[in-house]
Amino acid sequence: SKIKISKITDEIFGSGVDIYSQYDNLIVKKDKLRFKMIEHKLEIAAIDKALELLSEVMPESCEALKVKYLYNKQNDYIADILGYDKRTIIYKIQNAKKKFVELFEEITV
Repeated sequence: SKIKISKITDEIFGSGVDIYSQYDNLIVKKDKLRFKMIEHKLEIAAIDKALELLSEVMPESCEALKVKYLYNKQNDYIADILGYDKRTIIYKIQNAKKKFVELFEEITV
């Protein structure tokens, strides 16, 4: 039986791109991911700030909004823990969402 020996090169078989170009491409991808991570961190900070401001101007509505969307609870549950009827909770959550969007847009502009 014959042993096949292939030539070792910097080029990965079939890619047509040498290892240095691949390295450069990976560095570019890494930098793009780093910038995306910074964007996400800034967006999270803006969301946190908007929620903080919302809790100052509409504390109960903010609490209802957080319970609904952060803890994924139903309106009946929220009404029970906050002591309101379901319609009032729906109203409070709708108003909180509108105000949150306004605050978030003010922060991010």
